[in-house]
Amino acid sequence: MKRLSGPVVWGVLLIVIGLLLLAENFKVFGELAEPLWAVIFAASGVLFFAAYFTQGRGWWFLIPAFVLLGLAAVVLSPRIGLSGNAGGSVFLWAIAAAFWSVFAVDRRQWWPIIPAGVMTTVGLMPLASGRLRGEAIGALFFVGLGLTFALLYLLRARYKGATAWAVWPAGACLGMGLVVGAFGPLEKFWPVIFLILPGLFLLYNALRPRRADTGPQSPLHPPKDSAP
Repeated sequence: MKRLSGPVVWGVLLIVIGLLLLAENFKVFGELAEPLWAVIFAASGVLFFAAYFTQGRGWWFLIPAFVLLGLAAVVLSPRIGLSGNAGGSVFLWAIAAAFWSVFAVDRRQWWPIIPAGVMTTVGLMPLASGRLRGEAIGALFFVGLGLTFALLYLLRARYKGATAWAVWPAGACLGMGLVVGAFGPLEKFWPVIFLILPGLFLLYNALRPRRADTGPQSPLHPPKDSAP
């Protein structure tokens, strides 16, 4: 298994796919072509997973592994009752899973969070398109991006402040999501978002009980609980 290196995996994969495409051009497989391609994609994904576990756990093996499994799911989606939109979401989430897994196995790298969050958000779009209005889909997109950058900002201590910049795109995207959502499906409730909620926050901040500042104690008036 030691010889299962990156070039070997890619070489075998290219040869197999080339032979299959050649056979399909000559209609060798007939009606079995679709499930056969699903099996090939799935087997190729498993091959990359095997390479990951046998080659020092190189994180880059995980990306084609998840993508190929996603392709297998897309090919089989009509046969397992998934609509075209759902198949697209599954494929996008497979790409997202690839980058989430890269972050999970190597926490020293923060960059996979960005494509992972973007693909997770974009994967919601095909499913949401038939259920939500255009404004709501736009709000969902911006909120997803905002949460992605917010996660980076929350992890800034782990990366010694290297991701502190993420507060700006997080705030901008969440703000855009709020605006798009407020003037879309929530257009009648914009006073709640822009006036009532900020007003409640100001009232709470002004009226909440605060601890009295006792200041420095005078030696002539020691605290009541001090020893005589």
